[in-house]
Amino acid sequence: MILVFYVLAILIIINLIILLILFSNIKVIVDSLKFTYQNKNIEIDLDSKIALYLFDKVKLFEYKIDEDKIKESMSLNKINIEKLKENKEINKVILKEIKNSNYSIEKFNIEGILGTEDSALTAISYGIINSIIPIYIMKKINDVEDYKNEFKSVYINRNIINIKVNLIVNIKIIYLIFTILRIYQKKNKK
Repeated sequence: MILVFYVLAILIIINLIILLILFSNIKVIVDSLKFTYQNKNIEIDLDSKIALYLFDKVKLFEYKIDEDKIKESMSLNKINIEKLKENKEINKVILKEIKNSNYSIEKFNIEGILGTEDSALTAISYGIINSIIPIYIMKKINDVEDYKNEFKSVYINRNIINIKVNLIVNIKIIYLIFTILRIYQKKNKK
């Protein structure tokens, strides 16, 4: 009789885990990403977090990420940039799978200034950026009201890039697991 209760308890726990996987999602929330390039100086300011949500409403877990944590991971060799550069084929597979994965963008705000020493290059770059971003984002965005693109060009005689991004990317756990499995299978085939 006790064995039946143990088996029943294990089945209930397994069902709860399956329900959590099916109805949970991960949100990558970038509150502020500022990238500035001016006079050959690069500055990056990042304030973001990764959160696990149940039913897209109840926050179960949250982990904050900023540039200090990224630098710390790189200095402790948790993130090895040189090793990532060497595996170009694997990187192409990963980028292709991420591009084809099922995720949604709930919020996307970009503000920026672009200027180069050459006015023609500034105009062409501005046109490319302002045509590519909306086309790609509108395929993935849930609510059009959460989209803002205020990218401007400045015609001054120096190179300047100043970008501020604020976004929320929503990934369902089940799709994330399938994407990781596809990457793993393709990685092992090579």
